[in-house]
Amino acid sequence: MEGVIAFDIDGVLANFTRGFTRIGHQIFGTPVGDSESQQTWDFHDFPELELDKEKSGFNGPIWTAVKTSPDFWANLDPKNPSVMHRINAIQNKIFITNRPGIETLSQSVQFLESWGIEDPVVIVGHEKGPIAVRENVIAVVDDLWTNCFDIKKAMPNAYVTMLYCAYNKFSHEDWLTNYGGIIVLSVDAFIDGCYARGLVREAPQDTSVDARIREIMNTL
Repeated sequence: MEGVIAFDIDGVLANFTRGFTRIGHQIFGTPVGDSESQQTWDFHDFPELELDKEKSGFNGPIWTAVKTSPDFWANLDPKNPSVMHRINAIQNKIFITNRPGIETLSQSVQFLESWGIEDPVVIVGHEKGPIAVRENVIAVVDDLWTNCFDIKKAMPNAYVTMLYCAYNKFSHEDWLTNYGGIIVLSVDAFIDGCYARGLVREAPQDTSVDARIREIMNTL
């Protein structure tokens, strides 16, 4: 079974914080936040967002809006649109996400396709360690420390990386010292690491005349 390169979606490719706090703004008039400025994993621990546990808890009104929305996950903003073309060039890739709500698989596919990922393979699941074993994950990037821990335990020889975020800094020492983990500053850096390790399978280049014309037109 061919090894696959796995990408988490929320916090890695999609700006979940911005989408979630937009709903908070619509309901309560609270500030709209951003993944890059989020300092804590729990929104109620970040005073600047003005969201207490009652508002932002999993059974609260914001999460209820998320879980009952037919398009919340599909319409999230990307964190870095320019990296999507690099991801699309990787043929042995999958996306693993844990998203509650309505038709989260199809919403996730829609999000990825809308930003240039062709025919994405998406797996929705909570326990990423067993998923990594089943799918033969050889490399992964994730922002949630528990996911990184679980995957590293399940696949100790895999290239398991934690995306540097302010809200996961508290776990870095444990990740580096006890798991021998790797922290990357960007998804681009993760992809570079995959290429350097010879883990990427790319699609054969289209050398047809039509492809060359398209390439020339794109430079004009």
